[in-house]
Amino acid sequence: MTIQKVEHVRDPDAAGTVGIWWNRRFRSSIQQAILILCLGAIMWFFASNAAVNIDRQKLNFGFDFLSREAGFGIGETLLAYSSQDSFAWAFVAGLANTVAVSICALVLTTLLGFAVGIGSLSMNTALRRVCLTYVAMFRNVPLLLQLYLWYSIATGLLPAPTEAWNFLGIYVSRVGVYLPVISFAPTSSSVFTSLSVAVAFGLAVWNFGLGRRRSFIAVLTATVMGAIAGMVVMLVAGGGAIDVPVWQKFRFNGGMKFSPEFCALLLGLSVYTASFVAEIVRAGIVAVKKGQKEAAQALGLTPGQTMRHVVIPQAARVIIPPLTSQYLNLVKNSSLGVAIGYPDFVSIGNTTLNITGRAIECVAIMMAVYLALSLTISAFMNVYNKKMALRTR
Repeated sequence: MTIQKVEHVRDPDAAGTVGIWWNRRFRSSIQQAILILCLGAIMWFFASNAAVNIDRQKLNFGFDFLSREAGFGIGETLLAYSSQDSFAWAFVAGLANTVAVSICALVLTTLLGFAVGIGSLSMNTALRRVCLTYVAMFRNVPLLLQLYLWYSIATGLLPAPTEAWNFLGIYVSRVGVYLPVISFAPTSSSVFTSLSVAVAFGLAVWNFGLGRRRSFIAVLTATVMGAIAGMVVMLVAGGGAIDVPVWQKFRFNGGMKFSPEFCALLLGLSVYTASFVAEIVRAGIVAVKKGQKEAAQALGLTPGQTMRHVVIPQAARVIIPPLTSQYLNLVKNSSLGVAIGYPDFVSIGNTTLNITGRAIECVAIMMAVYLALSLTISAFMNVYNKKMALRTR
């Protein structure tokens, strides 16, 4: 006769004073409390240490300096700014420059990255090798060196202003790029008419041209087409005209100017980040099963239609998460513009720091702003990622 030993197994979720430690919820609460206390202690240590050092060195701490007159100029601004404005407005002007170059670089990076990524899988040997060479070259060279390269080209190899390259009214020289702009004097009636035409044309494009497909690309296409139609109506109804830049008295007058620093930073960020985006796109396309492409071809779809309607929508679920990281890196890498003299947010922050001596405050402002920009981009990309994700019941 065999006697088996029966062991008592304690219930993990058993209640009571003796066995309360075996409760998973209790242990989880204790661990979270300990973690919060440790983080609080670390923050208190650094804050108290900073307070002691500030008091010992008799330094002032606070953000009251933001209301004082800045006293320095900014060479390139999208917003109206003068040296008599406050430090706070100088930060806003620098932030506008950073946001402008970041948005332009995001658009250019996306277009270039997707083109190179798709081209790296082309059946054309020459095109495929060119795309792979592009990725190998620009992905393995530090961004700072690439910025120096583009800035040297923009300021040294481009022609003088008097011999600027002219492409349909677009002048390219070592002093910058000048583009024609539309100038008009809008009235209330012309604004109302242009908005009405923009909305009507956008809805027409969506309903009739896109088959009422409620996708992000369809909405974006309808919005862009409606905006273009509204601008044309505004140009006609508002008595607008095209302001073309003209070389007069040792400088260009009219049009819109992009400085060499802006162009170098834009190209550097776009070309560098696009090399990573291209690999992400290539990996996403390769992740789509071959049977999906064969099924699309069996239905009579062309290679372009197969890529656009079958492959890319499925690859997007793989592409979007790492693409978000590259977008965040691009915005943060825009701070390197200070190395080539572009007056971005970091450049304004460094100038303010040198003038006021408020190192902690200025660094805190810069960190908070870049954190806010990154969280905003992450929020938009997460919404788009959820929209593209598979819906499971």
